[in-house]
Amino acid sequence: MDITDPETRALFQMMGEPFTGETHLQDGWIYRDPSKMKADLWDQFLGIIGEGNYRLMTYAEYDREDGIYKRGQMLINPTGVENLQAHTKSKVN
Repeated sequence: MDITDPETRALFQMMGEPFTGETHLQDGWIYRDPSKMKADLWDQFLGIIGEGNYRLMTYAEYDREDGIYKRGQMLINPTGVENLQAHTKSKVN
């Protein structure tokens, strides 16, 4: 699901804001559901987005034989999206 697609965004807006009394979607925040990843990569991922630029909606940790894994659904504000895009561009170029 691509929340940047206007039709999908309209559907989410019809459903309302995920946090009562707040305006994340109206303010341009996007929904993301990243894959489960090792704890150190998860922490790096959130570091790239930047503190204060995301809000976790759900979060879980999994203890496996090969280490701790983390997963969560989140909202990312426009600054966090820019940080992710800049990081991706720096790795591609």
